[in-house]
Amino acid sequence: CGVASVGSVLLPDDADARLVLGAVLGVVGGLDACPDVQREVLVELAQILYGIDLHDDPLVGFDAATFLAAEPSAAVREQAVNLLVLTELSDGELDTAEAAAVARFADAVGIHSNFVDDARLLAANHVALLYADLQRQSWYAQETVNEIRHGHILRVLGSKLAYVGVRVDRSEEHTSEL
Repeated sequence: CGVASVGSVLLPDDADARLVLGAVLGVVGGLDACPDVQREVLVELAQILYGIDLHDDPLVGFDAATFLAAEPSAAVREQAVNLLVLTELSDGELDTAEAAAVARFADAVGIHSNFVDDARLLAANHVALLYADLQRQSWYAQETVNEIRHGHILRVLGSKLAYVGVRVDRSEEHTSEL
């Protein structure tokens, strides 16, 4: 699945951009009510992808009923929910009131995919995942030092070289040269 196909699933096309952005702004309480990071994400997204300057050409946010009155397709409804989830998580803080508003909108428009819950769950645990990854990396470094200390420098060197695409000849006639 290419980048273009991922973008078409997550983001609306030009014709539906104002509808989706208006729905997002309605749920988050308007551009001025957004935390700084969310506001910048929405402003940049609108400008870069759709050429809409939300400062000079402000969109009015609206509720799910107004969104549905425009008769958006299932794909556009899903794109609105996906963008809401991404916007919600862009601030880095999971606000329960905002999470509830996103879930209510998703339910109201008939789109409550696992993405809504899964993205929030992943974000809630991102610090634990990051810590685990850092621990794994430090374990690897410590194991490398232990391998070198125990006389396995050639194996470590071969592994490091293979990682960057260099094949090491491990035959006995070449081993003494290393």
